[in-house]
Amino acid sequence: MKHSKPLSSPLKVGLGTLTEDVSMSSELADTVVAACAEMGKTVTEQQEREKEEEARRKAEEAEAPAGSEGEAAATSILGGGPAPAVVESDDADAQAAAASILDGEETVAPASEDRPEA
Repeated sequence: MKHSKPLSSPLKVGLGTLTEDVSMSSELADTVVAACAEMGKTVTEQQEREKEEEARRKAEEAEAPAGSEGEAAATSILGGGPAPAVVESDDADAQAAAASILDGEETVAPASEDRPEA
């Protein structure tokens, strides 16, 4: 039997429907109703556990400070880490390097030679 539209609530079928409309024996109908009731309890318990776990997870996330171990774990997994230290030279170093180059004491390779070949 097809329904023209989806059911908005669970279909409730009792012993009378199973024995009269489906022509099921009363013993089999009792077994079906008992099995469905047990399955309903199991599903309800599972849904309650899932709701509790979700609430617990949200509470833990709310309590965790920014930059917590979760972010540290993500950074380590993704291969991130602290940025390399930038060595800054002062003007005196730059002037000395420029003077040595101009005096011919040091040669500088063109930028294209510094790059590895692909």
